[in-house]
Amino acid sequence: MNDIHQLLNKSYERLKKSKIEELSEQDFDRKIVKSTYLRLDWSKNLLNFDTFEKLIELGKQKNIFSTIHRMFSGAHINITEDRAVLHTALRHPKQPKLIKDSSILKDVHNELKKVKSICDHIHGNHWRGFSGKPIKYIINVGIGGSFLGPKMLIDALKEYSIDENLKFHFLANLDLREWMRLEKEINLEESLFIISSKSMGTIETLMNINIIIQSMRALCSQEILLKKHFIAVTSNPDKLEKLNVPFQYQLNMWDWTGGRFSVWSSIGLPVAIMIGFDKFTSLLRGAHLMDEHFYHESPEDNMPICMALISYWYRKYFNIPTHAILAYHHGLKELPNYLQQLDMESNGKSVTMNGSYCTEDTAQILWGGEGTNGQHAYHQLLHQGSNFQNVDFIVPLESFSKGLNAKKHQAMLVANAIAQSRVLMKGHDEKLIEKSLMTNSNMTMEATKQLAKHKAMKGNKPSNIISMKSVSPESMGELIALYEHRTSVLGWLWNINSFDQWGVELGKTVSNEIYENLLSQEKTSSYDASTNSLINQWKQQN
Repeated sequence: MNDIHQLLNKSYERLKKSKIEELSEQDFDRKIVKSTYLRLDWSKNLLNFDTFEKLIELGKQKNIFSTIHRMFSGAHINITEDRAVLHTALRHPKQPKLIKDSSILKDVHNELKKVKSICDHIHGNHWRGFSGKPIKYIINVGIGGSFLGPKMLIDALKEYSIDENLKFHFLANLDLREWMRLEKEINLEESLFIISSKSMGTIETLMNINIIIQSMRALCSQEILLKKHFIAVTSNPDKLEKLNVPFQYQLNMWDWTGGRFSVWSSIGLPVAIMIGFDKFTSLLRGAHLMDEHFYHESPEDNMPICMALISYWYRKYFNIPTHAILAYHHGLKELPNYLQQLDMESNGKSVTMNGSYCTEDTAQILWGGEGTNGQHAYHQLLHQGSNFQNVDFIVPLESFSKGLNAKKHQAMLVANAIAQSRVLMKGHDEKLIEKSLMTNSNMTMEATKQLAKHKAMKGNKPSNIISMKSVSPESMGELIALYEHRTSVLGWLWNINSFDQWGVELGKTVSNEIYENLLSQEKTSSYDASTNSLINQWKQQN
């Protein structure tokens, strides 16, 4: 393996001095990768096809291709928790293809029947609250993977809502202000609370459940009627009885599904209610199409593998610490938040599968936002900052709107995305700026040279463009599954476990200890000076 790294180091030494604009033209058609609904253009990178083939060879030496097959077969590749990794089963058709365990598929489709039944009851106005009023407000109570995925898809697919009277809300944060504001926007008599927690032990969710139950019991104390307002989604049903919540439905998750990979399960119930069960199955079908693409396509035509290898190239050889996601669609404004958890909770690790410490940096810091808003904020850093990031532009080509000026608005939006990618590559030449200033102003030579430096952009900064016809359930299924598989491949390249999150768990334990200490009467002195000081300050003020 050292030999392939030596070859890649030599490629890096050459390519870091190259011009992306020249590299882009070489083997251009081979740098366009297509799936059913998505098109990846990775031509604007400091990477030629010869080096890309070396990265593929590295992937082979790291066994990523055999690990793909092991994941789909149900092997326990989550070694620290001794679990399979089968979120792909959640969007698999009933007939075994990639997933061979038919009992798992049977369980998955039994849960989907429950999801369909709930959707049908709500859409038919058959589900009514304790006072007989139909459900109008759907409130998802959960955090992390039980919040970010559903929230992102509710925003992305809002135009596909089948009932404008239904309103969707999310309660995630511990800050009581979130509930206080939400309570003013909803009518509890018409509210359905979907309590989503894989463990049913997450403190934020448990405390929010308590405040909801207090508010509900102030209106109705009859258990049989309160049941009409609560659904539970969990892989730990034994804990439900201890919550003292009358659940009408209990939907299952499985230990082989990580929270950040769970939006395809009953965790996605709010999405299914909004867009309808048929469109929800279209979302699952889109994800499954990407699963098949990932499983069957050769590396050079395999979109998740291409994206993972490119990210690995920049992290390993260019030491780029951050990766920007720039989505040119208002409905995708939550996508960077969702991908942050998917990527950084999965690959924010520093210990390899064999228990040794990593000798190379792993996950990049993922960030981003909505185009064109970002162009008036942080794009300044992208274009003229001293460092550079690898960037993914996500560009739907069609607008959902067909109204007045819709085509012009969409054309300008797409034009901005294409322009940003082009300007990152080409920059703005200092000499050309000088020439223009000399021609069109009365400035002195010295002032012209000074201003030209301020206006110049070095360019030669990489980006990918992921385009699609439109944002639809099918294309969103493919897009999310694409980033899921990219995340997995990166983990295998670094030989880390992308499917646990022990760093999250410790924070929960320590916060519970400090919580008990905050509520005690005695002055605290058992921690470090800073922690003791903050705890005692809280006690003095409360």
